[in-house]
Amino acid sequence: MQKLDSIVPFPSVLIGKGYWGSILTRYIQENPNFHLLKTFGSEFKIQLLPKDCKCAFVATPLDSHFELCKELLSKGIYVFVEKPTCRSLAELEYLYLLSTQNNTICYTDYPYTLSPSIQHIQALLLKHSHLLQAPLQFKAKITQYGKFYKNEGALEVLGVHWLSVFALFFKEIVPFKVTTQTTSPYPLSVCIKARAKFLDSQFKDKDFPINLELACSLECEEKARMLEISAPNFSIYFDMLNSPKITFKIDSKKTQYFDFDETNTLAFCMQDFACAIKDKEYATKILSVHRRVIKFLESCVEALKSPLALESATQISNKGTL
Repeated sequence: MQKLDSIVPFPSVLIGKGYWGSILTRYIQENPNFHLLKTFGSEFKIQLLPKDCKCAFVATPLDSHFELCKELLSKGIYVFVEKPTCRSLAELEYLYLLSTQNNTICYTDYPYTLSPSIQHIQALLLKHSHLLQAPLQFKAKITQYGKFYKNEGALEVLGVHWLSVFALFFKEIVPFKVTTQTTSPYPLSVCIKARAKFLDSQFKDKDFPINLELACSLECEEKARMLEISAPNFSIYFDMLNSPKITFKIDSKKTQYFDFDETNTLAFCMQDFACAIKDKEYATKILSVHRRVIKFLESCVEALKSPLALESATQISNKGTL
Protein backbone atom coordinates (compact mmCIF):
# COMPACT_ATOMS: atom_id res chain seq x y z
CA MET A 1 0.00 0.00 0.00
CA GLN A 2 1.25 3.45 -0.96
CA LYS A 3 1.98 6.22 1.53
CA LEU A 4 -0.26 9.25 1.30
CA ASP A 5 0.68 12.86 1.96
CA SER A 6 -1.80 14.88 3.99
CA ILE A 7 -4.70 16.14 1.89
CA VAL A 8 -7.92 18.05 2.46
CA PRO A 9 -10.59 15.49 3.46
CA PHE A 10 -12.90 14.42 0.65
CA PRO A 11 -16.57 15.30 1.33
CA SER A 12 -18.24 11.87 1.32
CA VAL A 13 -21.56 10.08 1.65
CA LEU A 14 -22.37 6.56 2.79
CA ILE A 15 -25.13 4.68 0.99
CA GLY A 16 -26.43 1.82 3.13
CA LYS A 17 -27.60 1.70 6.73
CA GLY A 18 -27.43 -2.06 7.21
CA TYR A 19 -24.87 -4.27 8.97
CA TRP A 20 -21.94 -3.33 6.75
CA GLY A 21 -22.90 0.32 6.54
CA SER A 22 -22.84 0.61 10.33
CA ILE A 23 -19.32 -0.85 10.38
CA LEU A 24 -18.05 1.41 7.61
CA THR A 25 -19.35 4.53 9.37
CA ARG A 26 -16.73 4.37 12.11
CA TYR A 27 -13.88 3.72 9.69
CA ILE A 28 -14.88 6.63 7.45
CA GLN A 29 -15.12 8.95 10.44
CA GLU A 30 -11.74 7.84 11.79
CA ASN A 31 -9.89 8.31 8.49
CA PRO A 32 -8.57 11.87 8.05
CA ASN A 33 -8.88 11.64 4.26
CA PHE A 34 -12.69 11.60 4.34
CA HIS A 35 -15.39 13.79 5.84
CA LEU A 36 -18.78 12.07 6.13
CA LEU A 37 -21.49 14.51 5.06
CA LYS A 38 -24.52 12.25 5.15
CA THR A 39 -25.67 8.63 5.38
CA PHE A 40 -28.45 7.39 3.09
CA GLY A 41 -30.62 4.29 3.26
CA SER A 42 -33.01 2.88 0.69
CA GLU A 43 -34.32 6.41 0.02
CA PHE A 44 -31.13 7.33 -1.88
CA LYS A 45 -31.49 8.87 -5.31
CA ILE A 46 -28.69 10.47 -7.27
CA GLN A 47 -30.51 13.81 -7.05
CA LEU A 48 -30.02 13.76 -3.26
CA LEU A 49 -26.24 13.75 -3.56
CA PRO A 50 -24.78 16.87 -1.88
CA LYS A 51 -23.30 19.28 -4.42
CA ASP A 52 -19.88 19.24 -2.75
CA CYS A 53 -19.70 15.42 -2.52
CA LYS A 54 -16.52 13.87 -3.93
CA CYS A 55 -16.68 10.28 -2.62
CA ALA A 56 -19.41 7.71 -2.08
CA PHE A 57 -19.15 4.57 0.04
CA VAL A 58 -21.60 1.93 -1.21
CA ALA A 59 -22.68 -0.64 1.40
CA THR A 60 -25.81 -2.04 -0.24
CA PRO A 61 -26.86 -5.50 -1.52
CA LEU A 62 -24.88 -6.86 -4.46
CA ASP A 63 -27.84 -6.60 -6.85
CA SER A 64 -27.76 -2.80 -6.50
CA HIS A 65 -24.01 -2.30 -6.95
CA PHE A 66 -23.82 -1.96 -10.72
CA GLU A 67 -26.57 0.63 -11.16
CA LEU A 68 -25.50 2.66 -8.12
CA CYS A 69 -21.85 2.71 -9.16
CA LYS A 70 -22.81 3.59 -12.73
CA GLU A 71 -24.81 6.61 -11.55
CA LEU A 72 -22.12 7.78 -9.16
CA LEU A 73 -19.23 7.38 -11.60
CA SER A 74 -21.20 9.25 -14.27
CA LYS A 75 -21.30 12.19 -11.84
CA GLY A 76 -17.52 12.07 -11.38
CA ILE A 77 -17.74 10.63 -7.86
CA TYR A 78 -14.95 8.47 -6.44
CA VAL A 79 -16.61 5.18 -5.47
CA PHE A 80 -15.74 2.74 -2.69
CA VAL A 81 -18.03 -0.27 -3.04
CA GLU A 82 -18.44 -3.32 -0.83
CA LYS A 83 -17.12 -6.60 -2.23
CA PRO A 84 -17.72 -7.97 -4.75
CA THR A 85 -17.90 -4.98 -7.08
CA CYS A 86 -20.55 -6.54 -9.32
CA ARG A 87 -21.62 -9.87 -10.80
CA SER A 88 -19.76 -10.06 -14.10
CA LEU A 89 -16.59 -9.01 -15.85
CA ALA A 90 -18.68 -7.22 -18.48
CA GLU A 91 -20.29 -5.05 -15.79
CA LEU A 92 -16.90 -4.37 -14.21
CA GLU A 93 -15.31 -3.32 -17.51
CA TYR A 94 -18.21 -0.93 -18.11
CA LEU A 95 -17.69 0.64 -14.67
CA TYR A 96 -13.96 0.96 -15.28
CA LEU A 97 -14.64 2.60 -18.66
CA LEU A 98 -16.99 5.08 -16.96
CA SER A 99 -14.41 5.85 -14.29
CA THR A 100 -11.77 6.56 -16.95
CA GLN A 101 -14.12 8.80 -18.92
CA ASN A 102 -15.01 10.78 -15.79
CA ASN A 103 -11.51 10.87 -14.26
CA THR A 104 -12.54 8.94 -11.17
CA ILE A 105 -12.14 5.39 -9.80
CA CYS A 106 -14.28 2.48 -8.69
CA TYR A 107 -12.54 0.83 -5.73
CA THR A 108 -13.66 -2.31 -3.93
CA ASP A 109 -12.64 -3.30 -0.42
CA TYR A 110 -10.93 -6.68 -0.54
CA PRO A 111 -9.38 -6.64 2.95
CA TYR A 112 -7.56 -9.96 2.59
CA THR A 113 -5.38 -8.44 -0.15
CA LEU A 114 -4.07 -6.01 2.49
CA SER A 115 -3.69 -8.61 5.23
CA PRO A 116 -0.14 -8.51 6.66
CA SER A 117 -0.22 -12.30 6.97
CA ILE A 118 -1.20 -12.81 3.33
CA GLN A 119 1.45 -10.35 2.24
CA HIS A 120 4.03 -12.26 4.28
CA ILE A 121 2.93 -15.54 2.67
CA GLN A 122 3.37 -13.90 -0.72
CA ALA A 123 6.87 -12.81 0.30
CA LEU A 124 7.71 -16.34 1.51
CA LEU A 125 6.64 -17.84 -1.81
CA LEU A 126 8.70 -15.34 -3.77
CA LYS A 127 11.74 -15.83 -1.53
CA HIS A 128 11.49 -19.62 -1.77
CA SER A 129 10.20 -19.86 -5.33
CA HIS A 130 12.72 -22.63 -6.03
CA LEU A 131 10.55 -24.86 -3.81
CA LEU A 132 7.46 -24.36 -5.95
CA GLN A 133 7.26 -27.72 -7.67
CA ALA A 134 4.40 -29.85 -8.90
CA PRO A 135 2.24 -31.17 -7.42
CA LEU A 136 1.48 -27.85 -5.72
CA GLN A 137 -1.80 -27.32 -3.91
CA PHE A 138 -3.67 -24.35 -2.42
CA LYS A 139 -6.57 -25.31 -0.11
CA ALA A 140 -8.69 -22.51 1.31
CA LYS A 141 -11.56 -22.72 3.77
CA ILE A 142 -13.93 -20.04 5.02
CA THR A 143 -17.00 -20.91 7.10
CA GLN A 144 -19.45 -19.31 9.53
CA TYR A 145 -23.17 -19.23 10.30
CA GLY A 146 -24.80 -16.34 8.34
CA LYS A 147 -25.01 -13.54 7.18
CA PHE A 148 -27.80 -14.31 4.71
CA TYR A 149 -28.63 -12.00 1.81
CA LYS A 150 -31.07 -12.23 -1.09
CA ASN A 151 -29.46 -13.52 -4.30
CA GLU A 152 -26.10 -14.03 -2.58
CA GLY A 153 -24.61 -17.35 -1.58
CA ALA A 154 -21.44 -18.54 0.11
CA LEU A 155 -19.31 -17.58 -2.88
CA GLU A 156 -20.46 -13.97 -3.01
CA VAL A 157 -20.49 -13.43 0.77
CA LEU A 158 -17.45 -15.45 1.87
CA GLY A 159 -15.64 -17.15 -0.99
CA VAL A 160 -14.81 -13.83 -2.63
CA HIS A 161 -12.34 -13.20 0.24
CA TRP A 162 -10.17 -16.11 -0.88
CA LEU A 163 -10.76 -15.36 -4.56
CA SER A 164 -9.20 -11.95 -3.89
CA VAL A 165 -6.15 -13.68 -2.40
CA PHE A 166 -5.94 -16.00 -5.41
CA ALA A 167 -5.99 -12.88 -7.60
CA LEU A 168 -2.67 -11.87 -6.00
CA PHE A 169 -1.04 -15.11 -7.16
CA PHE A 170 -2.84 -16.45 -10.22
CA LYS A 171 -3.65 -15.23 -13.71
CA GLU A 172 -6.41 -17.78 -14.20
CA ILE A 173 -8.42 -20.45 -12.42
CA VAL A 174 -10.46 -23.09 -14.21
CA PRO A 175 -13.00 -24.97 -12.05
CA PHE A 176 -13.36 -28.67 -12.87
CA LYS A 177 -15.42 -29.99 -9.95
CA VAL A 178 -18.18 -28.35 -7.90
CA THR A 179 -19.76 -29.90 -4.82
CA THR A 180 -22.96 -28.38 -3.48
CA GLN A 181 -26.21 -29.41 -1.80
CA THR A 182 -28.64 -27.62 -4.03
CA THR A 183 -29.37 -26.56 -7.58
CA SER A 184 -29.85 -22.98 -6.34
CA PRO A 185 -27.61 -20.47 -8.16
CA TYR A 186 -26.68 -19.12 -4.71
CA PRO A 187 -25.82 -22.17 -2.57
CA LEU A 188 -25.05 -21.54 1.09
CA SER A 189 -22.32 -24.20 1.04
CA VAL A 190 -20.03 -25.01 -1.84
CA CYS A 191 -16.67 -26.63 -2.52
CA ILE A 192 -14.86 -25.87 -5.77
CA LYS A 193 -11.83 -27.64 -7.19
CA ALA A 194 -9.91 -25.89 -9.94
CA ARG A 195 -6.66 -25.68 -11.83
CA ALA A 196 -4.74 -22.42 -11.53
CA LYS A 197 -1.69 -20.82 -13.13
CA PHE A 198 0.69 -18.37 -11.51
CA LEU A 199 1.01 -14.78 -12.67
CA ASP A 200 3.91 -14.50 -15.11
CA SER A 201 5.09 -11.27 -13.48
CA GLN A 202 5.78 -13.05 -10.18
CA PHE A 203 6.64 -16.65 -10.99
CA LYS A 204 8.02 -16.60 -14.53
CA ASP A 205 9.46 -20.11 -14.55
CA LYS A 206 6.54 -21.83 -12.79
CA ASP A 207 4.22 -22.45 -15.72
CA PHE A 208 2.58 -25.61 -14.40
CA PRO A 209 -1.00 -26.14 -13.21
CA ILE A 210 -1.69 -25.70 -9.50
CA ASN A 211 -4.39 -27.67 -7.71
CA LEU A 212 -6.83 -25.28 -6.08
CA GLU A 213 -9.60 -26.04 -3.59
CA LEU A 214 -12.02 -23.55 -2.06
CA ALA A 215 -14.59 -24.59 0.56
CA CYS A 216 -17.02 -21.99 1.87
CA SER A 217 -20.19 -22.26 3.93
CA LEU A 218 -22.72 -19.94 5.55
CA GLU A 219 -24.32 -22.89 7.37
CA CYS A 220 -21.46 -23.91 9.63
CA GLU A 221 -21.32 -23.35 13.40
CA GLU A 222 -17.53 -23.32 13.17
CA LYS A 223 -16.02 -20.00 12.09
CA ALA A 224 -12.88 -20.64 10.08
CA ARG A 225 -10.48 -18.68 7.86
CA MET A 226 -7.71 -21.03 6.74
CA LEU A 227 -5.28 -21.50 3.87
CA GLU A 228 -2.89 -24.39 3.32
CA ILE A 229 -0.22 -24.36 0.61
CA SER A 230 1.70 -27.58 0.11
CA ALA A 231 4.29 -29.07 -2.23
CA PRO A 232 6.50 -32.16 -1.94
CA ASN A 233 9.15 -30.32 0.07
CA PHE A 234 7.40 -27.51 1.98
CA SER A 235 4.12 -26.34 3.46
CA ILE A 236 2.54 -23.09 4.64
CA TYR A 237 -0.45 -23.14 6.97
CA PHE A 238 -2.38 -19.95 7.71
CA ASP A 239 -5.12 -19.56 10.31
CA MET A 240 -6.43 -16.00 10.46
CA LEU A 241 -8.40 -16.55 13.67
CA ASN A 242 -5.70 -18.18 15.81
CA SER A 243 -2.05 -17.84 16.77
CA PRO A 244 0.43 -18.38 15.36
CA LYS A 245 -1.09 -17.07 12.14
CA ILE A 246 1.47 -18.71 9.84
CA THR A 247 3.30 -22.02 10.16
CA PHE A 248 6.07 -22.46 7.57
CA LYS A 249 7.78 -25.83 7.18
CA ILE A 250 10.58 -26.80 4.83
CA ASP A 251 11.55 -30.46 4.88
CA SER A 252 14.50 -31.21 7.19
CA LYS A 253 14.53 -27.64 8.52
CA LYS A 254 13.13 -26.16 11.70
CA THR A 255 9.49 -25.06 11.49
CA GLN A 256 9.02 -21.29 11.52
CA TYR A 257 6.07 -19.42 13.03
CA PHE A 258 4.87 -15.91 12.27
CA ASP A 259 2.19 -13.78 13.91
CA PHE A 260 0.55 -10.60 12.65
CA ASP A 261 -2.22 -8.26 13.75
CA GLU A 262 -5.21 -8.84 11.47
CA THR A 263 -7.58 -6.35 13.10
CA ASN A 264 -6.85 -3.33 10.88
CA THR A 265 -7.47 -4.58 7.34
CA LEU A 266 -10.59 -2.47 6.81
CA ALA A 267 -8.71 0.62 7.97
CA PHE A 268 -6.01 -0.33 5.44
CA CYS A 269 -8.71 -0.47 2.74
CA MET A 270 -9.81 3.08 3.58
CA GLN A 271 -6.24 4.31 3.29
CA ASP A 272 -5.72 2.28 0.11
CA PHE A 273 -8.78 3.94 -1.42
CA ALA A 274 -7.40 7.38 -0.59
CA CYS A 275 -4.05 6.43 -2.15
CA ALA A 276 -5.78 5.18 -5.31
CA ILE A 277 -7.65 8.48 -5.64
CA LYS A 278 -4.41 10.44 -5.50
CA ASP A 279 -2.19 8.12 -7.55
CA LYS A 280 -3.79 6.92 -10.79
CA GLU A 281 -0.85 4.65 -11.61
CA TYR A 282 -1.27 2.93 -8.27
CA ALA A 283 -5.02 2.71 -8.87
CA THR A 284 -4.43 0.95 -12.19
CA LYS A 285 -2.21 -1.61 -10.45
CA ILE A 286 -4.70 -2.53 -7.72
CA LEU A 287 -7.69 -2.45 -10.06
CA SER A 288 -6.01 -5.12 -12.19
CA VAL A 289 -6.16 -7.37 -9.11
CA HIS A 290 -9.83 -6.46 -8.57
CA ARG A 291 -10.52 -7.36 -12.21
CA ARG A 292 -9.14 -10.86 -11.67
CA VAL A 293 -11.36 -11.27 -8.58
CA ILE A 294 -14.50 -10.75 -10.66
CA LYS A 295 -13.10 -12.93 -13.44
CA PHE A 296 -12.54 -15.76 -10.94
CA LEU A 297 -15.93 -15.24 -9.27
CA GLU A 298 -17.69 -15.34 -12.62
CA SER A 299 -15.95 -18.59 -13.59
CA CYS A 300 -16.98 -20.19 -10.27
CA VAL A 301 -20.59 -19.01 -10.64
CA GLU A 302 -20.67 -20.40 -14.18
CA ALA A 303 -19.37 -23.72 -12.84
CA LEU A 304 -22.32 -23.80 -10.41
CA LYS A 305 -24.67 -23.91 -13.39
CA SER A 306 -23.04 -27.03 -14.79
CA PRO A 307 -23.95 -30.66 -14.01
CA LEU A 308 -20.84 -30.76 -11.80
CA ALA A 309 -22.73 -28.73 -9.21
CA LEU A 310 -25.44 -31.33 -8.64
CA GLU A 311 -23.32 -33.52 -6.37
CA SER A 312 -24.03 -33.77 -2.67
CA ALA A 313 -22.10 -31.42 -0.38
CA THR A 314 -23.22 -32.55 3.04
CA GLN A 315 -19.58 -32.91 4.09
CA ILE A 316 -19.13 -29.14 4.01
CA SER A 317 -22.57 -27.97 5.12
CA ASN A 318 -22.30 -29.19 8.72
CA LYS A 319 -18.60 -29.25 9.48
CA GLY A 320 -17.10 -27.18 6.72
CA THR A 321 -14.63 -29.96 5.98
CA LEU A 322 -12.35 -29.47 3.01
